Parts: sequence; structure tokens; C-alpha cells
Amino acid sequence: MEINLEWKDKYLVGVEEIDTQHKQFFSLIVQAYKLPDRSIANQDADRFIHDLMRYAIFHFNNEEKLMTDQGYPKLQEQKMEHIRILKELTNRILEAKSKNGEITPILSFMITWFIDHTTFADRDIGLYIRKHSVSQ
Repeated sequence: MEINLEWKDKYLVGVEEIDTQHKQFFSLIVQAYKLPDRSIANQDADRFIHDLMRYAIFHFNNEEKLMTDQGYPKLQEQKMEHIRILKELTNRILEAKSKNGEITPILSFMITWFIDHTTFADRDIGLYIRKHSVSQ
């Protein structure tokens, strides 16, 4: 599968805070893809994977707080998706470490998930917040 490593405006959800974080999240994945050595044994690759995990946790917590503050009706679905993705990411990292393998499958998984999630589920959040915002 061909992975597109170029930011597209279709990933925007129309909420500045979320869009800024999505761009940073996307940038982390792209930076890791650009590493010449993507083996988990490479310190840079290992650091990028852990940075990606930390940023995912930060972003998901932030997004969930924003959804809570705005009364987003599908908050529980989003929380469950965030839990699922963090578990999957953790499992993939542990598998790569146990096999001293490459991080490329982790990155492919994350970019595919990112594109699908931002263009569908997160777009719905953006529409809701722009329509129902209580803080503007």
C-alpha cells in the first residue's frame, strides 16, 4: 500500500486546537518515516515511536476534554476508539521490540488510522463544535 506523507487540507476539522495538534501528530509520523534506519534498535526510531505514543495520549486527552466541554454526544464512542488505538499502538511497539524489528509497520498503521479517523470521526467533532460551541 502506498502511503501518502503529504499533509492535505481534507484532514482539517475546522477547530484550530484540534487541527494544530493533528498537524503535529502527522509531522511526527512523517519525521519517523524519513529516518534512514527505522529499526527499533535505532535510538532515533525508538524515540520517535515513544514520542508518537506520548503525543497520541496528550492529543486524545485534549480532544476528549474539548468534547466534554462542548457536550459532544458521541464522546464515549471517541473515548473507546482512543483506548483501542492506544492498545493497538502499544501492542505493535511491544511486538517490534520483542523481534528487534522495524517501526515501518507501526508508522503505516498510524498514518492509515490517522487519515481515516480525521476525515470521518474527527470531522464530525469539528462540525458539532462549530455548530454548538459554548465557548465562542
